[in-house]
Amino acid sequence: MTGPNIDDPIVSIDPTMIQPPPGPDHPIGPTLVVERPPLNISKLRHPTEPLRFALAIVSAALVSGLGLFVLAALGHITQIVLIVGGIILAFGLVWATIQIWRIRLLGDAVLVSAHTLPQVQEVVDVVRARLSYTRRVDVFVVDKVSRVLAAGGPPIAITSFFGTHVMVVEGDVLGDLTVEAERQQLVFLLATYVGALKMRYQQWWSPILVALQLTGLPVAALWFIYPWYRATVYSGDRIAYVCCGDLDVSLQAVYRSMVGRSVAAYLRADGLTSQALMARRRPVLRLAQLLRPTPHATNRYLELLAFMRVFDRPAFNDRRTVVGATDREVKLVLVRLARRPARPFAPAIGIVLAIVALIGALVGGLALGHSSQTDPIAAVKSLLPNSPDTPAPVTMSQESQLVQQLKSYAPAAMQPCTDESTSAGADGALALVMCGSNGSPSSPSYLWFFAFSSKATMRAAIHALGGSPPSTGDCNKGEPARQTWGPSDTSTTGPLECYVDKGTPSIAWGSDSTWTLAVASDPSWSLKKLSNWWTHHAPAFS
Repeated sequence: MTGPNIDDPIVSIDPTMIQPPPGPDHPIGPTLVVERPPLNISKLRHPTEPLRFALAIVSAALVSGLGLFVLAALGHITQIVLIVGGIILAFGLVWATIQIWRIRLLGDAVLVSAHTLPQVQEVVDVVRARLSYTRRVDVFVVDKVSRVLAAGGPPIAITSFFGTHVMVVEGDVLGDLTVEAERQQLVFLLATYVGALKMRYQQWWSPILVALQLTGLPVAALWFIYPWYRATVYSGDRIAYVCCGDLDVSLQAVYRSMVGRSVAAYLRADGLTSQALMARRRPVLRLAQLLRPTPHATNRYLELLAFMRVFDRPAFNDRRTVVGATDREVKLVLVRLARRPARPFAPAIGIVLAIVALIGALVGGLALGHSSQTDPIAAVKSLLPNSPDTPAPVTMSQESQLVQQLKSYAPAAMQPCTDESTSAGADGALALVMCGSNGSPSSPSYLWFFAFSSKATMRAAIHALGGSPPSTGDCNKGEPARQTWGPSDTSTTGPLECYVDKGTPSIAWGSDSTWTLAVASDPSWSLKKLSNWWTHHAPAFS
C-alpha cells in the first residue's frame, strides 16, 4: 500500500501491521501484530473539535453564570454552596450507578477476555496499543444491546465516566473473525468508538464541561454543545481509519455500520455519495442535526472521504471512481471539508473565558445584591413555584402574630401602636401597624411598620412610597436619596429611601431577610433632622 502523499504526514501507515496467515492449522487465523508505533492522536483530531469545545464550554458557562448571578444577586449564597455540593454528589452517584450496571452486565453478557473470546480480545489489544489507550475498558458481548440498554440503541454502545469505561457490542457486529477482512473491519469499528472516547473524555478540559452540565442549566445551550460531540465522532472515524491502515477495509466497515453486515457488500458508494450531497443541501436535515449529539451517517461518510483524500492521496485516487468522488461537486465539498483550519489553542482560551464568565457572574451578583437593580429578578423569582419568596396564604392567627411582631419593633417612646391592617397601607402588605410620638419632641409624629409576603413586594412598596429619589443623594446630608443600609459599609440589610411627600419629610427602610418595611415622617421636621433620628434611634428588624 502506498504511503501518504502529503507535505507533513500525520502518521505513516505500516503495511506490516498484518502478517500473512501462519497456516491452515492456526486455530484463530491470521495474527494481528501490535508492535507498531502508537498513533499521534493529537494530529488526527478533527480540525473543528478544539474550536467547538471552546464554544461548548463558553456557552455552558454563560448559561450557568446567569443562574449563578441571579442566586448571588438575591443573596442565596447557601443555595450556591448546596449546588456545588450537589455536583460533587452527582459525580459520585453517576460513578456508583455505572459500577452497579457493570456488575450486572457480568450476569447478562459475556465479558471479553483471553479466556472467553480470545479473537475479540486480540482485536481490542491491537486497538488499545495503536491508540496508546492504557486505561481499563471492559468490553461485553450480547446478542442484542436492548437486553442491557434502552431499546433502539446502536449495536455498539460505550459509556465512560471518570475512569469507568464500558463497551457493549452485539455479537453480529463482530463478524467472522477467521476472515482477515472482517477482522480488520472490526479493528476499524472498535477504533472509531475508542478514538471518540479518548477525544471526548480523556482531555484535561472535559471534567469542567461535565460539571457544568450536571447543574442542568446548559440544557438551554445544547445547540452549542452538541457540535463538539459531533466533532469527536469525526475524530474517532479518522483515528479508526489510520488504525486500520486500509482504505477498502475502512470503507467496508463504514458501509457495514450503516446498513448491516449482510447488505454492506451490495451498497454502491457513488449512490451513497450522491445521497450525502443531497442531505447537505437540505436545510431541514442540517437543522435536525443541530439537535443531535451524533452527526448524520452521510456526513460522517463525507468527512471520512475528505480525510482519506488528504491522508493517502494515491490510494484515494486509485479508488476515486469506486467511492463516487469523480463528480465536480463532490470534489469541491471534499476540498472544502479538508481545508478547515485547526485551532489548537481554542480549548484553553474557551476555559479562560468560561472561568471569567462564572467569576464575573458571582462577583457581579454579589455587587448588585440587595440593590434596586435586582428588583426585577426578585419580582420574577417570587412568581416561580417552590420559590422561597413565593407568597403563601396567611391565616388569621398568622396575621395576628405579624401584627404583634411589628408592634415589638416600635421604640418605647412611640408605644402603643395600633393595628391598621384593614386599611389601605401599601400594595401586598400582609399586616400594618401605626405608632405615634405621643407628643415627644424627640420622636417623629408617625411611624408605620409593614409586613410583606416576599422581598420583591417589599422593595416594590418602598419604591412606590418614595417615588424616584436620586441614587446620588445622601440621607445623612438631608438630601432625597435612594440607598441601602446595613451593619457596615460592606454588608447590606435592605433598601433605604429619603424623600419629601407632599411637603412632609419621610424616611423608609426595609429588610431583605424579614420582608419588613418601616416609614417615619413628621411634617414639622426637616429631612436632615429625620435622618439624624433614624441614625441614632430607628429600630432595626434584620
